[in-house]
Amino acid sequence: MTSARNHRLLLSGSNIWLLLLCLLCVGACASQKKGGGPPKGYEVVGDTKTDPKTPKPAPAKTQKDTVPIPKDVVKPGSGKYTHKPVYNVALVLPFYLDSFPTANGGIYPPSRIGVEYYRGVLLALDTLKTLGLSVKLHVYDSYPETYLDVLIKSGALKQMDLIIGPVFNSSMKLMAQYAQTIGVPVWSPFSPASDITTHNPFFFMSNPRMETHARQMMQYVADTFKESKITILYQNNDQEKEYLNLYRKFVADYNKAIDDSLKVNTRYRVAKLVVNEKLIEGYGKISTGQLSTMLKDGEHNLFIVPSMKVPFLVNLLREFYPLAASNLISIIGTPTFGNDVDLQLDYINALDVHYTQSYFLKPGFYESGFYAAYWAQHKVEPSEYAVNGYDQMLYLGIMLKKYGINFRVESGNEVVEGLGNGFSINPVFAPVVDVKAPPAINYWDNQHVYILRVKDFTVERVR
Repeated sequence: MTSARNHRLLLSGSNIWLLLLCLLCVGACASQKKGGGPPKGYEVVGDTKTDPKTPKPAPAKTQKDTVPIPKDVVKPGSGKYTHKPVYNVALVLPFYLDSFPTANGGIYPPSRIGVEYYRGVLLALDTLKTLGLSVKLHVYDSYPETYLDVLIKSGALKQMDLIIGPVFNSSMKLMAQYAQTIGVPVWSPFSPASDITTHNPFFFMSNPRMETHARQMMQYVADTFKESKITILYQNNDQEKEYLNLYRKFVADYNKAIDDSLKVNTRYRVAKLVVNEKLIEGYGKISTGQLSTMLKDGEHNLFIVPSMKVPFLVNLLREFYPLAASNLISIIGTPTFGNDVDLQLDYINALDVHYTQSYFLKPGFYESGFYAAYWAQHKVEPSEYAVNGYDQMLYLGIMLKKYGINFRVESGNEVVEGLGNGFSINPVFAPVVDVKAPPAINYWDNQHVYILRVKDFTVERVR
């Protein structure tokens, strides 16, 4: 093991491969000592405070964790936590060490996700040091999976307080299964897949699932557009049917809650959600005339479009565009609206498009201490991977500082905002088999989703 106390290793230039060789097999550690105030050029992000301009989501109600957990894990809200002078954190990422050195001495392109995330983590550790948190970081290569097999069989991870990574679903499934057997929390930094593991209270997802995106968007629709004429335009494919079923379930649950409330208090009547559905068959069968028949004159018309197919969305927006001048139209879409540059901005702007994202840089990011520090060290702008590494490590460090190794039982009570990510980690419960038994945790999902809107050719956050 190579160890370096309070020393950050630079991953740039022709010496990159020499550094990465130090990460192979056993790992490299970076220890943090307690410190005073924030060093110049850095900022402390998060804790329990959010951006003052942004409404703070209400904490989700927690339920009892019924899956066997370590004896030192306490009940939520007890205030009795197990703290350690130094926390061992494993960072298991695809560095592709076998591909170094490269011909030009630079970074091997597929390894950027690991290298840049690692850079962000190191800057987060600098910030956490100012909070008095001491972390020893153990860094391992996860590619190929044979490296992961060797690491697991070595038993080194049994001494960890937290495991971050790997990235790819197949590797993450292996790690999630192993982490459950040794009772160590494992953090998935990128994958939104909901089939990684089951009945596993040690598995955390940073990237919200599709179900979370759909539910958060429909809640926004219910809060903001309930008086509008709402129509779902969908195609006959499995992905959109899945979204459609999620929307239907939300509407059914929402309206049932209204009915239940009326049984208790009949004085106040709350309008239910009324949602129409329209099947659109084929990319080329959309016309402005067809869409105009779905509009209600003099009222706001909201169209929910669960598609991720860019050709379909381009055609749909093009045919909607002439109608925007004389009708009140808004479109609710999937993250594709923010991810794909093929969608024309003038169409999106005219049609008041809203969509969800799990990542959105705060205003002022380019004036932040993180940006300045990253640029000073690496002479390049921080990528999304680097920001994720910084935000995620900072969140996890804050949780370790407040709750020690018991942090996961308090995850549902904390909302933390980073520079490009927000965190509101809540349990996803397994399907009920025995109604008399308490619910069991399947895994933990990040419920924090950004809802964005294009207005005046600018992307703004509305929730």
